[in-house]
Amino acid sequence: MSEVTIYGAPASNFVRSVRIACREKGVPYVLEIEGHNSLEALSSPEHLALHPFARIPAFRHGDRLIYETAGIIRYVDEAFDGPALQPDDVYERAVMTQWMSAALDYINACFIRGLVLQYVFPRGENGEPDRSVIDVEAERAKRYAQILDDRLAESEFLAGGRLSLADIMVMPMLINAWNRAPEAKAALEPHENLGRLYQALVSRPSFTETAPELQTAA
Repeated sequence: MSEVTIYGAPASNFVRSVRIACREKGVPYVLEIEGHNSLEALSSPEHLALHPFARIPAFRHGDRLIYETAGIIRYVDEAFDGPALQPDDVYERAVMTQWMSAALDYINACFIRGLVLQYVFPRGENGEPDRSVIDVEAERAKRYAQILDDRLAESEFLAGGRLSLADIMVMPMLINAWNRAPEAKAALEPHENLGRLYQALVSRPSFTETAPELQTAA
């Protein structure tokens, strides 16, 4: 039996990032979904013992417990053998961390919370998506897509010439948004460099094997 357990819902982009990192490193894991896949479940004493901020994912390796995606995937890369998921160069590692931070602070807020979740949990008039939110975030998405594309004009991946933790955090969000919110697709689709990375990753085994059914998002 695997010594690694991931706690969370497969539809979560953050859970998917951890699963991708494990797949890239060749680390077997068990995905524990029951008790970790609803707002009610995340507030349970059992889940709070794993993640005191009532979020997902949480991660256990033997007697070691970690929560928060950035910390988990860095641990996965450094604790296990397999292809490196962080650049060797100190500058490129800093760029990787920059994009991991951007994923949390900007990309998730815009593409997922600002666009995708407006369709998944519509809160506008008559139960429709809230256009006042979507219209603002759609404009922001265009600007963010340009920033990403400009970076990828200079580099094959977000932090250099090979897949890194930056791509593993950012791209599940963009892939989700591309497929779930028309405004996100409209913002992303015109950009050739983003499209190149999108196509390279959606067919990569670690991404195809962790692709959730398009039902819910987190």
